[in-house]
Amino acid sequence: MPERSPCRILTYGQDIFLLNTRKMVLEKGGFECNATCSAEEVVECITASERAYDIFILCHSIPFHEQELILKASEGCHVKLYVLTHLTDPFEFIERVRELAADC
Repeated sequence: MPERSPCRILTYGQDIFLLNTRKMVLEKGGFECNATCSAEEVVECITASERAYDIFILCHSIPFHEQELILKASEGCHVKLYVLTHLTDPFEFIERVRELAADC
């Protein structure tokens, strides 16, 4: 198993199956990852977490008003945001996350 990255990742989407799949892919890639299906939970994770998240991954299907809520909550954080498209394949996904995590 790969060595764990110091980066903390929070992934957010509406499909629990896809979230769990992405979480597994990230954990196999050596990342610490949490997943959620609720914008309120994302905001809670941002504001209440003892150790801040480094990367937020948002599914392309997240409604615009929820994206705005998350962006506003993360304004004071030094967090990288990655919005997935419906065409993002698993290899592209993990490579992009590795690029974002390179300077954690």
